[in-house]
Order: sequence, then structure tokens, then C-alpha cells
Amino acid sequence: MTAANAAAQETGSIRGKVLDDSGDYGFQGARVEIKTLDRSTTTGRQGQYLFRNVPVGSYSINVNYLGAATEQIEVNVTAGETVMANAVLDQSVNEFSDMLVTGQAAGKAAAVNRERSAISNIEVLSSDAIGDFPDQNVAEALARVPGLSVARDQGEGRFAVIRGISPNFNSTTINGVQVPSPENDTRAVNLDVIGSGLTESVEVTKSVTPDMSANAIGGNIEISTLNAFDLGNSTSFSLEGSHEEVSGETSPRVEFTTTRLFDVLGGTDNFGIAASVNYFDREFAVHNIESGVWAETESPSNGGTFRAAQEMEHRDYVLNRERLGGTVSFDYSPNPNSEYYLRTVYSEVEEFENELENPYKFEDGNLTALDDNGATFEDGAIERVGKSSTGTQQIYNVQLGGKNELDDWTLEYSTAYSEASDETPDTMESVWLGEGLTMGYDVSGNRKKPDLFVEGEGNDASTYQLDAFEDEDETTEEEQTSLQFDAKRDILFAGNPSSVKFGAQARMVEKTNDLNLTVYDDFERTLTLDEFNWEGVDFPLGTFGPTPNNAQVREFFNENPDVFNANENETAIESRLEDYTLDEDIFAAYLMSESEIGRLSVLGGLRVEHTDVTQTGTQFTVNENVDDGAPQFEDLKADKSYTDFFPNLQMRYRFNDRFEMRGAITQTIARPGFEDAAARQAIEIEGSGADQEKVAEVGNPELDPLHSTNFDIEGTYYAGEGLGLVSAGLFYKQIDDFFVSTNVAGEPPFEDFDEVSQVVNGDTAEVLGLELNWVQQFGFLPSPYDGLIMTANYTRTDSEADVPFRDESIRLPKQAENIANASIGYDKYGISTRLAAQYRDDYFDEVEEPGDPAQDRFAGENLRFDLNTQIRIVEGWHATFNVINITEEPEYWYRGKSRYNSQYDQIGRTIEAGIKARF
Repeated sequence: MTAANAAAQETGSIRGKVLDDSGDYGFQGARVEIKTLDRSTTTGRQGQYLFRNVPVGSYSINVNYLGAATEQIEVNVTAGETVMANAVLDQSVNEFSDMLVTGQAAGKAAAVNRERSAISNIEVLSSDAIGDFPDQNVAEALARVPGLSVARDQGEGRFAVIRGISPNFNSTTINGVQVPSPENDTRAVNLDVIGSGLTESVEVTKSVTPDMSANAIGGNIEISTLNAFDLGNSTSFSLEGSHEEVSGETSPRVEFTTTRLFDVLGGTDNFGIAASVNYFDREFAVHNIESGVWAETESPSNGGTFRAAQEMEHRDYVLNRERLGGTVSFDYSPNPNSEYYLRTVYSEVEEFENELENPYKFEDGNLTALDDNGATFEDGAIERVGKSSTGTQQIYNVQLGGKNELDDWTLEYSTAYSEASDETPDTMESVWLGEGLTMGYDVSGNRKKPDLFVEGEGNDASTYQLDAFEDEDETTEEEQTSLQFDAKRDILFAGNPSSVKFGAQARMVEKTNDLNLTVYDDFERTLTLDEFNWEGVDFPLGTFGPTPNNAQVREFFNENPDVFNANENETAIESRLEDYTLDEDIFAAYLMSESEIGRLSVLGGLRVEHTDVTQTGTQFTVNENVDDGAPQFEDLKADKSYTDFFPNLQMRYRFNDRFEMRGAITQTIARPGFEDAAARQAIEIEGSGADQEKVAEVGNPELDPLHSTNFDIEGTYYAGEGLGLVSAGLFYKQIDDFFVSTNVAGEPPFEDFDEVSQVVNGDTAEVLGLELNWVQQFGFLPSPYDGLIMTANYTRTDSEADVPFRDESIRLPKQAENIANASIGYDKYGISTRLAAQYRDDYFDEVEEPGDPAQDRFAGENLRFDLNTQIRIVEGWHATFNVINITEEPEYWYRGKSRYNSQYDQIGRTIEAGIKARF
């Protein structure tokens, strides 16, 4: 008999589940311990756990799930056999037996237990066990996570910023498969496309492990969808109305989810189907005032020097965003050691946008008066702009895979196909120009909301003539095929439970962009705005004045095409320059090991990723000395390959049952954005001889990825009673080869150019941060206070990035120095309510002029309050009432200092009411 066989004869296995008292729901993240052996494990998604290589004998197993009483079960291990030992959590300490299954306390308990079970630093947002997730989309939900903020678009969360790192440098996965981006110029996934009704949980990994993609400087956002083994046999639906106060519109939202378990091939409840669909037809409005550069200017009226706005504009948006999403999952588990699945996710946002703009071109006029409170100009120009567009963004993912446990081996494998697209087939813009106007602005009343004015004929629609018209359609598509294989073997290393895991992944991406834009700037007759004027604009931020009726302009264009003469040169330039095809193949392999050495857990490994990029784009040259300045086009092709290695070491030490610490040293990567690294060149040449001027704006296919070395340390204390914790953590990132835009004229191959704008690899950026988190359910208090649950978190982040065009370093874009969240909730007597506050400090947004820090754009601080309430009507039925942005907090951007407006968005309050039911 071999030593291995002898060892197998002397040991057995323990397998089981941690369930609620109905036996329908399993609890993930519960800690299961055999204290006499100093061994522990945590439960998986359906509450399952497994101990291998347990010496023959009798044992007491402790099951600890934060928020419930500790359970103890007795088992007897027989040589070469697997003993089944399920645990049922005792919820009798709570007034309602479903307190860990439904409501916000259940969601928070599920999240905290999963976070506790992980070696790495993760944050979890969890629905409760019946799939109730309280936010409109995934981006809005992430705003509540420590260390995260959300970049909003027109008042709605869109991109997640992790620890001050741009959304472009984070990764997003659905059921473990990386999600392609539907937009043409970014790798960031706009999370507003993914409705919360499709989501079982969201897990943010801040220190990624070797079996995860290294393309995650800030971290990875994993979105898990529902499956039938999560919920058993269930059906739920919700019907809500959402009233947005700025537009005055009420919009419907519907969600329906059903899960079913079936007996297949002699098994019991071993085949599951889960299907979920949600629909939200949201109508809303946004009003704003925007400003361009504020230049130091000498006043002609008093001789002083003040910063004067060169351009300002009113903007009015009326939008309709129609969301449709669905997921269907098939899961088959023929025995406890095998499972197979087919998972599909589809999400679509169709948006109609009617946009009206009034740019006041102050720099085109003559300044007649200027002081700190405003300015007046003569002979200035105003454009009345109308723009309408219809676009559809889609994300589709299908994944086929399985998992098998073979003795000490666990094998996992999957293949997936994903699509993302952004189609805007019908975009129209008309520009109506009025000149010779007396106009100006006044900021004496409110510097964030300048008052724009124009005198006399500037208020007459007949003053404005059609100056330009554009008709556009654009399609961006990204297709991704991925393969993944993972093998894990459980071993004993020096008598300690350990594992070795290795695997390989391949991801093949093809991305294309096709823009067709026709520019019209010559017309057979003079068209004036009074023929198309619309006087129905309700604009609370000032006097909007005459404006085009977009529908009427579109109808006229369709019926009178002979009136419009296209500019062939501009049309060719605009249509070809943005077109590209990109193929990116990433092949990865890794080796890692985990070991439980008493109270110490250690994870270490190495990942290698090889990247091949092939792309095609366009170069155009406009030389006024050649063919009368007609653009000359040339196809560009570029290839780049590189290989990177990512060592990884992470540890967790449990000092006792209440206090533990985590630490990690990791390396990650961020590949260049599609626009920055594009094979694209726009060259313009004017004059000749000594007076010749050559300027260009070019992509950089040779741009290297940036690399980050990351350090994390965190300590967490868990309260002795109920659900409660306090944690504090520090993180540091050193980012090399940071991306910066600069002038590379004079450098090869642009030695004879006067100005060339290109993104290049810069020097080093650093990020240093502190994260604090507190969660407390007050179940230990006397009734009625035992229904209280409170949370609070705070993140302080500092960053510095060295750039070639500044003597002083700058902050990283999108990095807020202070982020805080707090909530107070109540979960009892059939009422579940939560009042939440989200605070974000100001952050650096972008460089406007490299040589003038005073023109840098910043986002102002933002404090927002939301209320979520559910009231139980009868068993299984709830009434819902939510108020979003209670205080109507606006969004504000500024130039250099908060007194100089860049953008002010008026965002209204949204009130939602409806019903939810589950059977």
C-alpha cells in the first residue's frame, strides 16, 4: 500500500450546507470550524462546505454566521467515507424568523459574512436571499461601497471610481467573464446599462488574486446574476411608478423573476431554471449652464485685471431612457461533485435625447465692461443650437461551463461569448448664428449659476441664420470570445490544509467603430430661425430665448434635401478619422497556492499575461499647397505585443474570533484606451517656406500599458453581539508609465512640426489612502430599538502624478480626497426603511490648457440623500416608497476655483412608489 493510499484509508471528508430553518436558503460566507483540528472553511454560494483529509474520529463543528447564533453539530468521520452534516441557523433570537433572509439586514449580513471569509480585500453588495436589491442600476449601488465614488451623467450614476482610480483602469465581469465596453473611446463599462433587477450581488475586489485578470489597477467589479439554486422555487415581481420632478413625468418600472427546480434523471431538485426580466421607461430633464476658459483680462472700464469668461452657454436636455434587461440561467447538478451551467445576460438602453444649446461667444466680441461680478460685450455672437439623437447601447453575454470535484481535485472550465454595441443611427444638429450682438453675463447673484443676457435683436428669432447642419450615424461594436480553465488540488502541507491551483485563460476581442457624418455649411437660400422657432422651453436658470424646433428642422431637411449643400472635405475628414478596427488577444496563465496555518491564511502566486494588438485606422493630411487643401487619406496599420508578470502575496491572520487583519502586495496593469493608442493621425499644413506651420493630433499605437504596485493592510473587529464590525485600512499604489497628453513636436518622427498633441507614457503617479468602515445592527437593544441598523464609511485619498507640462504634480483625474457614506435603517414590524447620505469631495477632472493650471476643470463637492422604504402589507406583499436626491442636490464643475463656473446641472428629486410581491 502506498503512503498516499494509506493516508486516504486513515481520513475521511465532511460535506454539508448551512441553511435557514425552512431549508430553502443557503448562507454564503458562514465560517465552519473544527476547533480541535484548528481547521476552518467558509460556505459557498448555496451555503455548501467541504472538509477533506479529516482524520478518523468524532468532532464538534461550529458554524458562525454574523447576525445569527453560533451553531454546533456533531459528526463521526469514517475512513474513506464522506459524512453529510447540515447546519440550520437559529434565528429565534430575532422577532421575525426571516430576518436573515429578507430585508436590508439580510443583505448586509450576507455582504459582511462574504467579506469576512475572503483572504483578499473585497467589498460586497448583496441582495437579500429573495433577490431584493434596492438601487436603480449597478453604478448607483456601488456609490455605497467604502472607497468608491460614482461618476454621474445627467444625474444618474454611470461609472465607478475605485480608490480614486479612473474607471478606464478598472475591470468589470459578469459571472466571472470580462464585460466589453459599448462605447468607442473607452475601456470603462458604463454600469447604468445593467439594471439592478438582474443582480444577485456585486463584489468589488480591491486586491485581485492570481486567478483574476490583472487589468485592474483600482480593482475588479464582479456582477453575479441569479440562479435557481440561490432561490429555490420562487416567483417575484414589482411594479413601480417613478416621478421625476424637473420634467414632471412619471415613468413605469416593472421587474419579474421566476426560479424553478426540477427532478432530472433520478435526482431531486437537481436541475434549475432562473429567468428575470426588467423594464424601466424613464423620462427626465436636466438644465445646465456651462462655461469655457476664464482668461486673465484687463478691464476697459476700471483698469483692473479680472478673469473673464470667453464663452458661456445654456443647455436644456429632455431625455427618455428605456431600459430592458433579462437573464436566463440553466443549472444542472447530477450529484454533489458536479455542476454544469448555461447563463445568458442581455441588457439594453435605448435613449432619445433632445438637446438645446445657446453658446454665447464672448471672445468674438469687443469687451466694453468687466469687473468681478460680470462683463458686457459688443459685436459678439450667439449660436442657437438644436440637437436630437436616438441611440441604443446593448450588452449580451452567454456562458457555458461546469465544475467537477474528483477526489482532491476541483476542475472548473467555461467558454463565453460577449457582445457590446452602441448605435446612434439618427443624430441631427443645426447651428443658427446671430452676430453683432450686445451681450454679457452677471454672477453677482450666484457665481455657480451665471445670469446670461443679450440685448435688443438678440432676442429676435429672425436675427439667427442657419450656419451649419450635421447629419450623423455611428456604430460601435465589440465582440469577445473567452476560454477559461482552472484546476485546484487540496493537499496537506506540513500537516496544514492547503491547495495548489493553476489555470489558463484566453480572451479574444474585436472592436470596430464606423462613423458617417455629413457636414452641410452652404444653403441654396437663407434660412432664419423664425421659420423654426420653438417657444416651449421651460428653463429655470435664465432666459433661454429663441431656439430651434428639432422635429420641425428634421422634417424640413427630409423634405427639402436640395436646399442643403454638403462640404465634401469636412464630411470625408469627420467620417473617416474616427473609423477603426482593433483586434486584441490576451493569453494568461497562473499558478497559486493557499495554505491555512492555524489562524494564518496565506495566498501567493504568479500570473503572466501576453497581449497582441493589431489595429487599422486613418491618417489624413490637409495641405493648403496641395490640391487646394483637399484632404489626403492613407490607411494606417499598427501592431504591438508585450508580456507582463504579476507576482501576488496576500495574508489574513485571525487573532481571535473577533479581530483579524489582512495584508496584500500585488501588481496590476491598465492597458491604454482605444482613442489614446489608436492608429490615427490628423495633420494640417499652412503656409510655405519659412512661414509654414505644421500641426497634428495623433494617436500612439506604441503606448505602453501602465503598471501599478499595490500595498494593502486592513484590520477588522467584529462585535460580539448581533451584526457589527469596525474596520480600518491603508492602501498605497505606485503607478509607473502614467498616461499624459503632451506636445511631442521636435521628437521623431515629428522633427519638423510646430505642434503635435499625443498621449505618451509619463513618469510616476502615487495614491495613498485610508478607509474606515462601521456596521452595526442593534438587535441586542430592547424592543423596539432592536430593529435599528446603521452604517458609515469614510475614505481619505491623496494622489500625485508627475506630468511633463507642469513643474508641480497634479492629482489623478476623478480622485476625490474625501468620500463618506452613512445610513440609518429600521427593519421590524414589517417595515424596512433606510435613509442614506453620500458625500464626495471635489476632484480634479481634466486639464484644459497644459500651461495654465487656473483652467483645470474640477468637479465640486456633492452631498446627496436618498430614502428607501418597504412596508409589508400581507405575507409576501410589500408596498415600496423611495425618494432619490431628497434635497435636489445639483452637480457642479468649476475652473481652478469654485467661483469660476464650468458646468452647473440642476438635478431634480425623484419619487418612486409601487408594490413588490413574492410567492
